[in-house]
Amino acid sequence: MLNITRFTHLVIIFSMALALASCKKDSESAPNLWKSKTWKRGLIDKNPSTNPPGANVYYSVHDCEKDDTFKFGSDGKLEWFRNNDHCGINETPMVTQTYTFNRKTKELFIDSDKYSDTYIVVEETNTQIKYYIPIQRSYGVENLIFLLQ
Repeated sequence: MLNITRFTHLVIIFSMALALASCKKDSESAPNLWKSKTWKRGLIDKNPSTNPPGANVYYSVHDCEKDDTFKFGSDGKLEWFRNNDHCGINETPMVTQTYTFNRKTKELFIDSDKYSDTYIVVEETNTQIKYYIPIQRSYGVENLIFLLQ
């Protein structure tokens, strides 16, 4: 009888350890796909079918932003390299922002000195990350879509 009880306890402990090990955090850094490469602003949506419902507009990439690159780090840092073409004299060549990504709700929170916003991620592939922020307008809500490719 003692051996069965000891075996039962071991099974329960093993099951609990396995369950705890398989749990994911709700808030985590970027998925490995995001961290796997350096991203640039996208100019053409590779998959419009993933757009959110409603009125959608794409972020208008300025000429001076076309050479900008973005690198998601494992440490919750997003590095924005402005490279050679700057949008202004006082623009810093690199900006480090913090980010968190909630895998369950698909919310991407980006925080910097100038702003902090929560975006909704609607596409994650090895060729495109698409996220948007709903903006309240006088005529209703408009989704401002950002592309990284």
